[in-house]
Amino acid sequence: MRTFNRIRTGILASLATAFVIAPTMAFAQSFPTRQVRIISGVGVGGTFDIFVRAVADELTRKWKQAVVVEPRPGGNFTIAPRACATAAPDGYTLCSLSGDNIVYPEFLVRNLGFDLRSGLQPVVMFFFNTQMLVVTAQLGARNLDEVAKAAKLRPNTLGFMAPAPTSRLFIEAFNRKHGLDMVNVPFRGGSDALNNLLSGSIHFVMTGAANFGPLIADGRFHPLAVDSTSRLADYPNVPTIREAGYTGAVTRNYLGLVGPGGCRTF
Repeated sequence: MRTFNRIRTGILASLATAFVIAPTMAFAQSFPTRQVRIISGVGVGGTFDIFVRAVADELTRKWKQAVVVEPRPGGNFTIAPRACATAAPDGYTLCSLSGDNIVYPEFLVRNLGFDLRSGLQPVVMFFFNTQMLVVTAQLGARNLDEVAKAAKLRPNTLGFMAPAPTSRLFIEAFNRKHGLDMVNVPFRGGSDALNNLLSGSIHFVMTGAANFGPLIADGRFHPLAVDSTSRLADYPNVPTIREAGYTGAVTRNYLGLVGPGGCRTF
């Protein structure tokens, strides 16, 4: 998608100036002298994962030291931020976390075992990720009203995947509004959901718009709505969820880079 490529190009260009994370300025002057890892809060193959790996490749070239990505999805979004917060603040552990990893764990888990506020040091904000609701072409739905009709004709059989709490809240509100019983099917990330949507195991997905381009272009998926404040330039005919009639809270997901608490940024 053109939109995602523009974002990626801009971020990588800014990273070319290089940021350094280290406990002291003296250390920062020689950093890094060994491999750096980026703990990622998402599964392999989705929008965030592809972007983080591009960042790691750019930093590897800039720093002339290997920068490797370690996916740590799951655990109600707590596994990656916990690994980050408990890592040594020596600059050799960075963490690519989404809003799901940073905002929601303290509301989903009673005892996290770490403090999100003091345990994580912000480094850079990457981008907000526009979520898109798509359905498999076999469902025959071209808008949300047609999804509701299809679900009522096939009670308790339509499956959906919404990996982020933001998109899950939207679909659950849609369920309640229309009196539906569509079933949430959990996956580790957008790429897993895409494979299951292609196979017909689930019928619609709401996740990062950049996942869907070629599959929409060849007619296998139909886009129904996006969670952005305005329509995407790449999909001018796809309404926002507000335009589609959703009146609840819209909290958009984002991706950023943090370090363990105690790191200083230069």
